[in-house]
Amino acid sequence: MDQASIEDILIPNMGYSSETLYEIDCVQRMLDHFMAADRDHVQDGSEITDLGCLEDNEDDLIRNSYSLTPVTMVANLIDNYLAEVASDVNLKLKTFQSLVATVPDFAS
Repeated sequence: MDQASIEDILIPNMGYSSETLYEIDCVQRMLDHFMAADRDHVQDGSEITDLGCLEDNEDDLIRNSYSLTPVTMVANLIDNYLAEVASDVNLKLKTFQSLVATVPDFAS
């Protein structure tokens, strides 16, 4: 997902019972999967602080910082995605908030 563009995730909703213009649930599932995979890559119990730094020694910061860049790239992608889909009058606030909440604060 960190290599995707906005065009890749703006998937038109083709279902007859669709309420929204885009497949937002599909993007939510992709985002959930990406975030779960990223969490699996963070090793040895290091915690990410609100500032986006790993709390551990400097070696752990260097070793684990690879996961910050993809997450930040996906956060920017989701920001752009939300800007595009926000104008959909059928988009429920709860669905919008769910996408926002999936991306960690340190990635924004």
